[in-house]
Amino acid sequence: MQLTNEFSIPAGAEQAWAALTDLQRVVPCLPGASLDTLDDADFTGKMAVKLGPMSLRYAGSGTLLAEQNARRIVVDAKGGEQRGGGNAAATITATLHPVDATRTTVRVDTDLALSGRPAQFGRGIMMEVAGRMLDSFATNLAQELSTVPTGEPASDSPAAPAIDRAAAEPLDLAGVGLVPVLKRAVPVAAAALVVAWLIRQRRR
Repeated sequence: MQLTNEFSIPAGAEQAWAALTDLQRVVPCLPGASLDTLDDADFTGKMAVKLGPMSLRYAGSGTLLAEQNARRIVVDAKGGEQRGGGNAAATITATLHPVDATRTTVRVDTDLALSGRPAQFGRGIMMEVAGRMLDSFATNLAQELSTVPTGEPASDSPAAPAIDRAAAEPLDLAGVGLVPVLKRAVPVAAAALVVAWLIRQRRR
């Protein structure tokens, strides 16, 4: 499944590049994500997503390739559900496009393969899920960029509080996934009830 998304962050290209290639700094900005180990370009971690009553928790590993001249970051990651038999694999390519000295647009192209429970959702739903998650990520990243690594304000104005790196609360995407599924399921269920009623009438 091919997905394309885009977001903007309030930082110049160099600052945006430094942040996006620093996994220890950037991973906590993604709701539900946590970094377990980091060894140069290799990492392990966890990812949690909540779709209403459906909670998906993955544990996996990946590698990050940073191509600074092309302003391109490629992440290859794969993982399995901690409860369930589903698997996920993704190649995520993020390309930075400077707008001006204070803003950078990031295009994200994802090649995603899913099995198990999430496989029931179509491309449209997955696009919306990815969009919601990246919107939240961009907001958190902008907040993170408002502080320098030492935690001191980057200017005379008060800095926003840093992201809580101990927290990894998943983003609840109930409104994205369940409504379209229910729209498809209700007509099918109604048809099944009608068929069942007709069968009972014939047996009488």
